[in-house]
Amino acid sequence: MDIGSLNHHVTIERPAETRGQMGSQKKAWSPVCTTWARVQPLSGRALEVAQALHAEVTVKVTTRHRADVDSTCRVTYRGQVYVVQYVLNPEEQNRELQLYCTTGVSDG
Repeated sequence: MDIGSLNHHVTIERPAETRGQMGSQKKAWSPVCTTWARVQPLSGRALEVAQALHAEVTVKVTTRHRADVDSTCRVTYRGQVYVVQYVLNPEEQNRELQLYCTTGVSDG
């Protein structure tokens, strides 16, 4: 991994259950870390869902390896939220993570 290519700040978050004032459970996001990453757009497309047009962008986010990042996480970059679809640990060497993410209709 070329460390110099990690030139963008991203925040990685994981879901956390919180309790509302009335005791109901709510889904919230808890930061795992803010780190340097390489963000590469891979594709973009328009989807028609429920008779509405939505944009979907696919990106690859490369960071240093972290054991606490998995496909339940999401990445925030420049105000945009990306849902992690899958995580690769190239050659299982624990040096870097490649997070393949999408945005659009799935960012909840």
